[in-house]
Amino acid sequence: MCGRSTARPTPPVLPTLYDPFPNIALEALACGLPLLTSTTCGARELIRPDENGYVCEALDIPALSGFLDRLAEPGRAAAMGQAAHDSVRELSLERMARQLVGPLPLAADAAAGRNDRSAIMRLSPQP
Repeated sequence: MCGRSTARPTPPVLPTLYDPFPNIALEALACGLPLLTSTTCGARELIRPDENGYVCEALDIPALSGFLDRLAEPGRAAAMGQAAHDSVRELSLERMARQLVGPLPLAADAAAGRNDRSAIMRLSPQP
């Protein structure tokens, strides 16, 4: 999805009235595209304004237009691209798997009546 091309990709605009966490937001950021989204989109939590994207009210047309104008400035979207990519670098499949699977041995131990605190420390997700 993040292949190289001679065409300049357009940063995505998601002025959603409600979306808990759209995949396209993660995909765009991972591909180094700044994201323009709304305050009612869960992806807003990943956005650092003027660094990797912009956030405004979904129906605030002047704000959306202003942010699009800023992204159209020569070099701005490209300059924000690395920050966009970096903002989701830690959200890898490997880390997610560690966070989901890590507690399972602890749950099995608890069900068997064992309580090993060293295992808790060893299996806790690492930053």
